[in-house]
Amino acid sequence: DGPLEFWIARRFGAPTVDPYLDTLCAATDMLARGITCVQHLQGRLFGDPDTFEAEDDRILEAYRDAGMRVSYSRGLTDQCRFVYDADDTFLATLTPSEREAVDHLVAQPVEPAGEQLTSSYHALRGRWQGKADGRIAVQLAPVNLHWCSDELLLRAEDVSRADNVPMHMHVVETPYQAVYAQLRSGGKSAVGHLDALGLLSPRLTMGHSVWLTSDDIRRVRRSGACICHNPGSNFRLMSGLAPVSRFRAEGIPVAIGIDEAGLSDRRDMMDEMRLAWALLQSPGHGETPVDGREVLRMALDDAAATTPFGGTIGRIEPGYSADLILLSWDRIAGAYFDVADGNVSALLRRMVSSSVRTVLVAGRIVHDEGQSTMVDIATAMDELGQRTKAAAALDPVGRVATAAALESGMRRFYNRMPWIDWRSITGESALWKR
Repeated sequence: DGPLEFWIARRFGAPTVDPYLDTLCAATDMLARGITCVQHLQGRLFGDPDTFEAEDDRILEAYRDAGMRVSYSRGLTDQCRFVYDADDTFLATLTPSEREAVDHLVAQPVEPAGEQLTSSYHALRGRWQGKADGRIAVQLAPVNLHWCSDELLLRAEDVSRADNVPMHMHVVETPYQAVYAQLRSGGKSAVGHLDALGLLSPRLTMGHSVWLTSDDIRRVRRSGACICHNPGSNFRLMSGLAPVSRFRAEGIPVAIGIDEAGLSDRRDMMDEMRLAWALLQSPGHGETPVDGREVLRMALDDAAATTPFGGTIGRIEPGYSADLILLSWDRIAGAYFDVADGNVSALLRRMVSSSVRTVLVAGRIVHDEGQSTMVDIATAMDELGQRTKAAAALDPVGRVATAAALESGMRRFYNRMPWIDWRSITGESALWKR
């Protein structure tokens, strides 16, 4: 509920949560809402790298126990941890009190590119790829252009090509990221820079992609890359509205994502599908409404294509995994349903979490009539709540002060050139607004 750049700062004010319980509760919540597969991008800008592997394992143990399918990545980052500029440049703009509040973050090391790929991909993949009856896959996630050096991006692309494994990368989520790309590459857009490095390919999914230019869209189409559309997240973080109609007109595969919470604090893909459907419609009596089947394709086939499970999930066909949602038609139709409205329209307009009767993943019932068949979720939620409340009462490294200091410094940083000039710099890519 505020710009992404400041939300990043506010994250440091949140209490620490147990990774296993947090993931277990989230996974069960998603399953209850009919989500059978999740793309989990575990972002880490700060922390002790020696603890990351254990945390990855606890997260994946939770997905295993919940019965959910997951494509997991530990986010790759090696620069610009605070703002869209070098750490030292930003730190030099802080007041003494602000610098004191963030010093403990500065002291935390940045893993070199090679070490990151070894621990976050090769070792992780060796431990987890194909586990839980094939429900767990490991892929790559260079988190965003500003957080990754060219060396890290090129190394990730080499691994992606060698192993034929997908990569997921947030790209120009906000207009300030578009400004950064031009500064970094001498006038190129983020997509232009990625293209020059050779990263655009059918193995790449670009998250958000709100501020793409017409030339960017053509490059993406030619490359075969996918886009993951997160409309609710884009609204909540005041990032803008991606020109999805233009993406689809060019034949670019577009998945629908919620980027953790979406428009509400519920992990509700049903709400996100309805929002995406509404935003695809064009004004005017002469326009043909977009069929709901297009939205279903974005949430099913196109979404599956962004993961290592592409071609094996997202359809009810021989040879595909039995990841199925059984819905109560009575709960959808209610007291009255006109068959002329069509079943697909009714599903998209009316289905809510209570419409879900049974959820199967890989042929196994993992959720039935509102209850997990895999874990005691009530006990897990109670324990998570107690632990999180206890953590919120502690402030071992001044987390609240850290968040406040970072946000204060960030507000000053972005309130100057060239950042305040983003409207003129991104003018062409905002033409869809007019």
